[in-house]
Amino acid sequence: MVIIMTRRETVHLYGNLLSGCEMVESQLLPCITEHLTAEIIQSTVSDITRAIEWMKCSYLYVRMKKACLFLADSEDRLWYSFVRSFSESFNATIRILRIIQFSKGCLATE
Repeated sequence: MVIIMTRRETVHLYGNLLSGCEMVESQLLPCITEHLTAEIIQSTVSDITRAIEWMKCSYLYVRMKKACLFLADSEDRLWYSFVRSFSESFNATIRILRIIQFSKGCLATE
């Protein structure tokens, strides 16, 4: 049993989700850099291989795989493209964190 408390204006949205007429989509992609940064700072992710493994545990990955099931061969191309842009994002995040760490080190020694 599920009880959903909401406003009258949004009841139909939850009704569609419960009846299967609408899918829940991941909201990770727009803020992936922030989440990835948090994982790096917590030492959960230390290199690109671990970052990709972390990504494979996300609902975004599940939805990407499900969205591509009917495209068979393009699934690999989509994943490759995503991994390439994810790697670029990971590398950019690492560079920013190193700059911040360097800046803090410089401030601490002054």
